[in-house]
Amino acid sequence: MLPIEIRTFSPAEMHADKYEWHWIMWRRGLDQARQDGAMVMLVIPDVLYADGTLARWGDYLDAGKRAIFSIGTWVSQETFLPDFLGRYPLATQDSVTMSKREMLDLLLTHMHPLIAASFRDSGHGIFHAERLTVAVPGEGFVSRMMTSQPFLFDASHYRSDPTGCPENRFEDMVCDEVCVLSAGPMLHLAEFYHQNQPFDDYRITHLSGWSLGNIRPAHRHESYVDYRYPRFDKPKDAASWDEALAALSGMRQDFHAAHAIAQVWHHANGQQCRKASSLIALTALRANLKRAVATDGAFTVFLPRDEAFAGWSEMHMKALLDGNAPEILSIMRNHVFPGRIYLQDGDCVALGDAGKFVTLGGRPLSQVRPDAAGRYARISGQKVRLGCGAAYLVDRLLTDTSVAN
Repeated sequence: MLPIEIRTFSPAEMHADKYEWHWIMWRRGLDQARQDGAMVMLVIPDVLYADGTLARWGDYLDAGKRAIFSIGTWVSQETFLPDFLGRYPLATQDSVTMSKREMLDLLLTHMHPLIAASFRDSGHGIFHAERLTVAVPGEGFVSRMMTSQPFLFDASHYRSDPTGCPENRFEDMVCDEVCVLSAGPMLHLAEFYHQNQPFDDYRITHLSGWSLGNIRPAHRHESYVDYRYPRFDKPKDAASWDEALAALSGMRQDFHAAHAIAQVWHHANGQQCRKASSLIALTALRANLKRAVATDGAFTVFLPRDEAFAGWSEMHMKALLDGNAPEILSIMRNHVFPGRIYLQDGDCVALGDAGKFVTLGGRPLSQVRPDAAGRYARISGQKVRLGCGAAYLVDRLLTDTSVAN
């Protein structure tokens, strides 16, 4: 039905690291697809698709979609294969037709430890946090993907990152229902979850470092999609599912809040704001700053340059970093604002008794004239976009500013 062309490579081209070699071949295929004006589909050898999946994906393409995301779920090969071969004796048939309900039954019966490690209450939170999962007792479970690749996409239609993931035209992508199963050995990628590390706030904050290199704009869109695994075709206990979905939404928000703070930290660390970056890291880990960041909307953060801490002794800075987290949290909250604030290089701002904007710490902020009486912070450089947030560099701590209104 399809023309097949096999392209060879020299053993000398192979990279010693198997993951890096994977990406070399993957990018070579993407480049070829762009040259040919062709669609790209992942033809994965150990994947089973529920009946009707590929026809439905064809319908999406006919409707104008150009990237199809879905969720692939691992089962334990050791228990899955005997069950699968018992249900579908391959010796008597050339192919197998598996309904979505049958696939869900196999997924729920033979869940892989890698999937179990993605559960909110897992004691072995997965290192490569591609998905977050919450159980619905007696009913099944629900997942959200934090990072993934499209199964089928038009490489020429989108501006894409080095992995081929779309970076624009998100209205032309679709996230399909649970319809893909993959079998692997029970200990496959056990190094991702063998350590005892529950999915608590501390763990999610630490995962923000991983998220900096893996989460792309398209993933934020997919992270709002609920992939449901009901024990039956339709969930029965609506209240239990609503409770699980709320818990999953909170978990996703915590994860993205930690990611947003990590973006700010990373930017501060490279902009002569190393003392501010230390305070950001500490409050993120100890004082739960991420719950104060409105990551479902825009936020603005002011980053004091190191010169802003000139009045702080090394002893005072060390005392704060060693454990005075409440004071640091108070300082940092007064440098973060929900929403967007539009300022230019050289503009001046200060905290006062009244103002158009209010910090997360409850203090009003005003823009002031450079010759105004009082103490104010001056904007240095232009605004920098950081995901859903934006950052300005300032030459003074806002908590040290004061103007009469």
